Parts: sequence; structure tokens; C-alpha cells
Amino acid sequence: MDVIDWDSLEPAAGALAFDGVSVPWWVCGGWALERYTAVRAPHDRLVVGVFLDDVPALRDHFAGADVWAVTDGFAGPAPDDLPPDVTRLWIRARPDTPWQLDVRPTRRWQGRWVFPRDPTVTFPLDEVTWVDDGIRYLNPEVVLLFRSGRVQRTTDLDSTLPWLRAEARERLFTELRKLDPSHAWLERA
Repeated sequence: MDVIDWDSLEPAAGALAFDGVSVPWWVCGGWALERYTAVRAPHDRLVVGVFLDDVPALRDHFAGADVWAVTDGFAGPAPDDLPPDVTRLWIRARPDTPWQLDVRPTRRWQGRWVFPRDPTVTFPLDEVTWVDDGIRYLNPEVVLLFRSGRVQRTTDLDSTLPWLRAEARERLFTELRKLDPSHAWLERA
């Protein structure tokens, strides 16, 4: 089976998979943008964030599932003690089934969410997420901030920017200026 064979769950199906997880989790990426803007887009996977120090509780919840750790672009079965440089966990029911969840462990500092690309950017979880129908989503300006580092195309920016509140827009461009003062998206500030 191909390692990148994904079953693209919708957030509601992800919520069912996370039912009973005792730690906070949130939907990231394209699904978060779609839920915020209502602009439909194709999705190859469901990306979910959790705090890094909550991964043991997540592992307990998914005991018996096939869990792989991604480090430096390489994926392999996740050891019991995860190395500190793990960037993602891939979860599927069994080795012969498609991957279902792409989990992004995120550092927590003094109870605050830490932006992986700049650890000086921290916020309370409630300030970088919002809840709709019982599912927590990463704020769209934060999703865009993530995507600004690897995607120079403007599709996500074009579909999301008109919907951002003034303070969200300001947060996006303020943090983007810190990360990359010459980023092409800053022309839209």
C-alpha cells in the first residue's frame, strides 16, 4: 500500500474518531478555511492539531490503530517515546487501510499555543481557534500564516481575505511581516 493513500475524512467524521479524547484538538488546514469561508475546495486529508504534551492521551485513545511518526519528511511506525522533532503523526485503523488523520503536534508554553515557525508567537488556544457545531477549528488567519511558508500561490489568500475581520487581517499581516518582510502576500495588507 502507498504511504500517501488518504481517506479524506470530513471534520464531522474526524470528530467521531476523536469522540472521547480528553484533550483539546482542532481542525487545521483547508478544512478550517472551508468551514470559515464556505468556499468549497478539494481536500486530500483531514489535518488536526493537538498539543505535543497531550500526544500520550491521543495515543491511548487510538491504541490498536496504526500510528506513524513523520520526522524530517520520513515516515515510520511511531515509537512509544516520540523523538522531539516529530512534526506529524499519521493514523489509520490498520496497515491495510488508507491513512485517516494527519495530526500536527503543537508545542504549548505556559498553557499557550505556540506557532511552530516562530516560537515567540504564542496565544491562548481560544484566541487562535473558534468552535462551530462542537468542532474546534484553527482561525483562518493562522492557517494562512502556516501556508504562507510553503505556498506562494494566492488561491487560499484570495478566497479567505475578504472574509477576515479587521483584527484577524491585522494579525495575519503583522506576523507575516515578522516571518518574511518581503513576502509577496504583504502587498495585500
